[in-house]
Amino acid sequence: MITRNYQITIPKDIREKLNLRLGESLQLHMQGEEIVIERMKANAWEECSDFLPDNFDAIQERMREDATERFKRLGIL
Repeated sequence: MITRNYQITIPKDIREKLNLRLGESLQLHMQGEEIVIERMKANAWEECSDFLPDNFDAIQERMREDATERFKRLGIL
């Protein structure tokens, strides 16, 4: 059953078989007309970020600093 907040409950026997824990991240996707629920991998970011340059952390930090300065000039911060 789907609740009014569009939440679902994973049956206890399935939770136990998969050893699911509170706070664990799951992802949903569709295969045709079926909904598939999968456990998120702990290193999901690493798997989807291999295309980024090696110095991406430094680039991202510079972008944050630039955005902060722009917001300050605009009086947002």
